[in-house]
Amino acid sequence: MNIDSAIFVAGAATLPGYAVYSELKRLGYRRIITNDDIGLDMNDCTAVNRFFREEHPEYVFVAGSSSGGIGLNRKKPADLMLENLVTATNILSAAHENRTTKLLYLASSCVYPRDCPQPMRVDYLFSGPLEPTSEAYGLAKLAGLTLCRAYRRQYGDNFIVAIPATPFGPDDRSDPDDAHVIDSMIAKMLRAKNEGHEEVVLWGTGAPRRDFIYQDDLGRACVWIMDHYDGELPVNVTGTGPITVAELAEKIRSLVGFNGRVRFDPSYPDGAPVKCLDGSLLRDMGWRPIWNFDEALSVTCKSAQRRLAGDDCGCN
Repeated sequence: MNIDSAIFVAGAATLPGYAVYSELKRLGYRRIITNDDIGLDMNDCTAVNRFFREEHPEYVFVAGSSSGGIGLNRKKPADLMLENLVTATNILSAAHENRTTKLLYLASSCVYPRDCPQPMRVDYLFSGPLEPTSEAYGLAKLAGLTLCRAYRRQYGDNFIVAIPATPFGPDDRSDPDDAHVIDSMIAKMLRAKNEGHEEVVLWGTGAPRRDFIYQDDLGRACVWIMDHYDGELPVNVTGTGPITVAELAEKIRSLVGFNGRVRFDPSYPDGAPVKCLDGSLLRDMGWRPIWNFDEALSVTCKSAQRRLAGDDCGCN
């Protein structure tokens, strides 16, 4: 990409999409378009095709549509699957028809099998059933990943795929019952602290292990991959080592200053027992995350506290 390239970020309202948009702005790119900027409904095939014909974006980042934690995946599996399927098919088809120079599709760690060997490598994709709590969303992301590969093989389109670990950061703002694990824990503990509760109840056993990617590092990685990678294999993007959900809860409890007890309720699902990505391909190409996990988590918690106090302008 050069500084005047026409760049389209599809799904800039999502945390990954906003991370990409923020990094492009930071680097000084002048012609960034988002679907929100122009009021583009990515579920409207006609509107998407018209946009690509008129604006001719040279580079496209596809962050997708809605996503969330176990709560949202259990509550709205059909909505999540349909929105992400339709967005992927509309954007990829229009990018192909209008000869987009390059496209980066962001999948999700949910595309890996539930009982995948660890750390998860791209050659483990399609090797077993997905985690049931996120199956619908994961299948939609697998379809988008496969469609990118199909366009490459049939037409030679330069469509590439990245698979990020669970993203987090100050701009991950959603309902605590529907959010990804970090945002959900922060919201629940802050609410308990401010309302004087002595206990916070979290879903599952606390035993699952996860890795995460801070939003700034995710944005950096996506722009770097767009500039440096042209392969067919997906690229895993991870910024942390594995941490158990219980260890994560204790870190957040300390950072937000909640002095009560944290109790896990095993009647609720854990999700996959372990989800840790093998990031060796990206590391071997020369990319490294900048943010230390504890520092990034601290920034995220402080932002949430400011927001709750009414001191956050919403410009993180």
